[in-house]
Amino acid sequence: MPRKLLPLLATLLLAPNFIAQESDRADLLKGIEVLPRNGVPGTVSAFGPEAFAILTGGGKQPLPVAGAARFGKGRVVLIAHSYVDPATRELDEDDARSVFAHNVVRWLSNGKKKVKVGTLKVSPKKWGQYDVLLWTGAPDWPDEEWVTSLQNYVNKGGGLFAGWCPWGWKQVTNRDLREDNPINQVASPMGLVLGDGYNDANQAGGYATSKNQANQVHAGKVFTYYSAITTGGGKRDKAPPFYPLIHAVDSLPKADSILLPKLREFAERMPNPKAPTPENPLKEKDGIYRLWVALQSRFWKDTKVENRVAFLGASEFPGAVPDNAQRSEKSLSLNSNRPGWQSTGLYLPAGETLSIERIAGNPTGWSLRIGCHRDTLWHKPSWPRWPEITQELPLSSELVMATPWGGSVYLVAKPKAEKIKVTISGTVAAPIFELGKTTTKEWERIRKAPGPWAELVGQECVITVPSESVRELKNPGEVLEFWDGVIAAHCKLGAEPIPRQKERFVPDVLISAGYMHSGYPVMTHLDVAEPGNSKLAPVVDVKKLRKEGSWGHFHEWGHNRQKGNWTFSGTGEVTCNLFSLHAGDKLCGITPWENPWLEGQKKAAAKYLKDPDFSKWRSSAGIALVIYAMLQREFGWEAFEKVFAEYYLMDKANLPKSDQEKQDTFLRLFSITVKRDLRPMFARWAWPMSENIMKDKNLGRLKKWEGDFRWAKL
Repeated sequence: MPRKLLPLLATLLLAPNFIAQESDRADLLKGIEVLPRNGVPGTVSAFGPEAFAILTGGGKQPLPVAGAARFGKGRVVLIAHSYVDPATRELDEDDARSVFAHNVVRWLSNGKKKVKVGTLKVSPKKWGQYDVLLWTGAPDWPDEEWVTSLQNYVNKGGGLFAGWCPWGWKQVTNRDLREDNPINQVASPMGLVLGDGYNDANQAGGYATSKNQANQVHAGKVFTYYSAITTGGGKRDKAPPFYPLIHAVDSLPKADSILLPKLREFAERMPNPKAPTPENPLKEKDGIYRLWVALQSRFWKDTKVENRVAFLGASEFPGAVPDNAQRSEKSLSLNSNRPGWQSTGLYLPAGETLSIERIAGNPTGWSLRIGCHRDTLWHKPSWPRWPEITQELPLSSELVMATPWGGSVYLVAKPKAEKIKVTISGTVAAPIFELGKTTTKEWERIRKAPGPWAELVGQECVITVPSESVRELKNPGEVLEFWDGVIAAHCKLGAEPIPRQKERFVPDVLISAGYMHSGYPVMTHLDVAEPGNSKLAPVVDVKKLRKEGSWGHFHEWGHNRQKGNWTFSGTGEVTCNLFSLHAGDKLCGITPWENPWLEGQKKAAAKYLKDPDFSKWRSSAGIALVIYAMLQREFGWEAFEKVFAEYYLMDKANLPKSDQEKQDTFLRLFSITVKRDLRPMFARWAWPMSENIMKDKNLGRLKKWEGDFRWAKL
């Protein structure tokens, strides 16, 4: 850390008199070895001087699943899921959730033997009759008077136990968790808030107290630590991790007066800040700079549009625009026949202002998006770019936008949005090829446009690549016809219509998970989208694609087509590969049974068959795929198409739900479709079969098929 930062941090926050919290935490967790995981809990941020984390989750950056605080004469406990209800029932010492809830009530009442427990269903005038209030029956959108009354209740000595799944609340309400969530409105002045994101278990099934890291995740203490260094009260080699503070930055409401003002001052005064770039990423050891990045990532949105500037590192990624690039105006007519991101062929330079004017049509259901790299990287140990670099806002009749990074410009349509006509100014042209619209002559000019990111727009998909990847591309139409063909093939196999929303590929210097991941858009690493050694980028090298295919791209679009009705536990990375095999067959002429990826799995599959164990089958995507490939080799793709079509004909109530039901249904439907009893073949793989499927008389009337296992040399 630069020495200049130490006196700065010391002046920002004098070490508060943090209370001794170990005994409180011990009281709250008394008798609990593992708190079972209710669904998928969210997170809590503890940042006030009298707040503390109770229990943390798992992963590389464990965050609190529960926190507590003293406030005036009272106390509060927040937990990021539905753990409050057991407090309304008698204590069950065999249920850790019940033990925890009763511990909480006892602690909130300051150890009273007879605790009067009420809920927020009662009138605020009657709250004073209770020692502890449970967050049950609260209004969905309480007014300021109600919020203040509850804060006063705690301040005067009351106890409040609140539990909610914050990410679930955000998803259902589509509201701002920081500003609009009622629990956060009440608890933020107490130094506690619910935060976004999921909270992993720290051991199978729940949150083990033996693995608790609650004493390391108080955001206020993390910040205060650096003040202690300047007075000799701390050592740098014992510095706590910075991520709880970064989590707090994302969680605190604008009105926070405890920590946010000090953080804002720090961001404004930090000398010699560093920003992440592909060449010089910020790693976990660069905590002070990661904090600065997190703060700037939050505060820029509060800056007036005309005062926004380009951030450090934006020229490296997503990229710079030449100084002499002409800023232009463009009119567009758009509809929602194909909802989702509508490519404009425009790019907004970092820190510059875009203006958009609606000329005709209703803007309801439309939004303006800047940037295609929508993955966030906050959880990553290394940041080769700013962790969050895109922005999307609802479209209005007139709108101005500027972001510190700039990016490709999109108009985003919801499915029922009306046709609109807009004029956009302040941007530069970027390469864009639209299949069926752009001529070869036009492409010769357009591919040289100055925007750093290009888009190839097909009938069913859009391919985003760095502009350098299209400068020498002469046949974008053939590229798009190939990828459109993949979409058509995937949908044919899955027995479903081509989706209205076009599929997308977007490459990034780093993505949120894996080498590639599915979704909208499918995200990939840059290596498949950049040219190298005088060769075309793999994703646009149609000659190579027609010969070899692209297993990863096929796989991710396969994820977008796979269905839960025929995908059970352990096969999430298996059934999507049916689409990879199918596309390789139909578009590249690669025989499925001889596909190189499948060939690499057969040795392990043969070994498995000598001592089959279905738990091992489910843990290996390669071994598991072989059974499906055997079915394809014997019965062809048409059998799969017919089987998948059958699921659409089933009543919703009859669709399989449990793993066993899904396994039975697939086996039964496939057997009936191919008119063979497949149970003997599936049994060789130790595929679990229920008593009902074993006694199925309809299958018993079919000719048995043992399967061709000569490849395994059994």
